[in-house]
Amino acid sequence: MLNFVISNILSHPEVFLSAVSILILLIGVLRKDASPVILGWVMSVLLLVTARISYQTIFDAEGNNINYFVPITTVIICVLSSVAIVFAIDWLKAKSFSRFEYCVVVAFTIVGAIVMLSANNLLRLYIGAELMSLSLYILAAYKRRGERSTEAGVKYFSQGAFASAIMLFGISLLYGFSGSIEYSSISNIITDADNVEAGMIVGMLMLVVGFLFKIGAVPFHMWLPDVYEGAALPVTAFFSTAPKFASFAALIKLVVCCFIGAKNILEPVIYACAIASMVVGALGAIRQTNIKRLMAYSSINHIGYALIGVVVGTDASLSASYMYLIVYTIMNIGAFSIILSLRSKDILTEEISDMAGMSKHHPFMAFAMAIFMLSMIGIPPFIGFIGKFYLFKSAIAAGFYYLSVVAVLISVISASYYLRIIKVIYFDAEKECFDRPSKPVDIIMFCSATVSIFFFVFADRIVDVSNAVIKLLAGA
Repeated sequence: MLNFVISNILSHPEVFLSAVSILILLIGVLRKDASPVILGWVMSVLLLVTARISYQTIFDAEGNNINYFVPITTVIICVLSSVAIVFAIDWLKAKSFSRFEYCVVVAFTIVGAIVMLSANNLLRLYIGAELMSLSLYILAAYKRRGERSTEAGVKYFSQGAFASAIMLFGISLLYGFSGSIEYSSISNIITDADNVEAGMIVGMLMLVVGFLFKIGAVPFHMWLPDVYEGAALPVTAFFSTAPKFASFAALIKLVVCCFIGAKNILEPVIYACAIASMVVGALGAIRQTNIKRLMAYSSINHIGYALIGVVVGTDASLSASYMYLIVYTIMNIGAFSIILSLRSKDILTEEISDMAGMSKHHPFMAFAMAIFMLSMIGIPPFIGFIGKFYLFKSAIAAGFYYLSVVAVLISVISASYYLRIIKVIYFDAEKECFDRPSKPVDIIMFCSATVSIFFFVFADRIVDVSNAVIKLLAGA
């Protein structure tokens, strides 16, 4: 019996992560002297173990590939979350942030994400999405003594609850008109888009709107800049990577496995959201002086690019979107590894102008930030260019010329605020020297910069993986 329980725990990543999270929670509660830093490192390692367990589920007993989407996506979000906990190590030493619950809440966010990603029916999808969202609400307000953090938590919770209600009502409409909550059953019913009942169309749109809120697409983005600015910096770094990646991946699965027959119905909505996100994200970022708010609008802008693949709806475009998510998270991790280091005498600085003089005192940090900014613009040969190249290529191949032209023009506009950061770093009058970043953050910064520069060397391999993820998902 014990062997059966252990084997099941070690073969299901969400069960394993739930079990170890509860164990760490008990240790933290029962041992008052338990160090949040030590527990943070332990959870970071356990997330990597979860990634390894998930990778094993790609193959069946005969060694055949049976699934790529859930295991590969789970590996990515577990690695991103492990990095996010490493980012928080220095903050876990501070009195205002030092509580062991942080790493546990991050872990439960990923449990919810895994449940959401592995869902093949709408109820499981909703439960996973809500577990992830509730954990994120807690993290947004985690810095309890900070007014901005509390405000961020309240704003995120109030707007997130509204989005969750919309999702649930959409699910109830889909169930009422189809008689099923299974992806496959609903997909069979809406194969003929011309004969889909109005109630099902409304249900589909409401469910998609809920996910557009979670990824921060316009016009459902209102919470994003305030939450990014108000939340503690390690929390903002986490928000911008793993949960966003998981939510977008879940949207791709929902469209491919459930709503593919209604592509003509959903296309105008997602098309409009993609263009609006690119435009609002780019124009909103231009006037920002706070680096966290700028990264929030940058996130909205890049989500608009990623939605291009969903609009086009071909295997090639969805694969390009999936790859672009990977590219964006690498750039984002690198940028936040530097933003986390913007401290002088242990006082955090968030203004872009405070980065002046970085090139003199921390030349590698300045060089790395320049690489990440050029990558986000899409300058060759950096990682951002490769991601946009495959994305725009798939859109042009499917005949979406206007969408591609708009995306290229917005990329040119967005160059202004990314280049402004480089200008401040290298050419503005220097300010006080920053504290040297911690060794783990230094390593993450170096790895992200190296991958951003030399991504073209193994880009074909990432393309192949992304293609396999979407191909097996479409055949599921």
